[in-house]
Amino acid sequence: MKIEGTTFGTITIDGKTYEHDVIIRLSGEVAKRKKKLSKKYYGTSHVLSKEEEAKFVFENGCEQLFLARARMGQCASIAGS
Repeated sequence: MKIEGTTFGTITIDGKTYEHDVIIRLSGEVAKRKKKLSKKYYGTSHVLSKEEEAKFVFENGCEQLFLARARMGQCASIAGS
């Protein structure tokens, strides 16, 4: 799997361009990020919710978690860390 590039509002992975935030699963599946979890607790998707989003992101067998900040640097660090 290769992240080929990003522009404002998009990310291209293996030749496919996504116009939303993504999570890349251990299986290689690209899933849409569930922004509602952060919006529910913080009123914005620009804050990552450790308590709620981590539950959605975590998979057994995962050794590392990489988070990329928003292209314009607007995404805050994980809340509660």
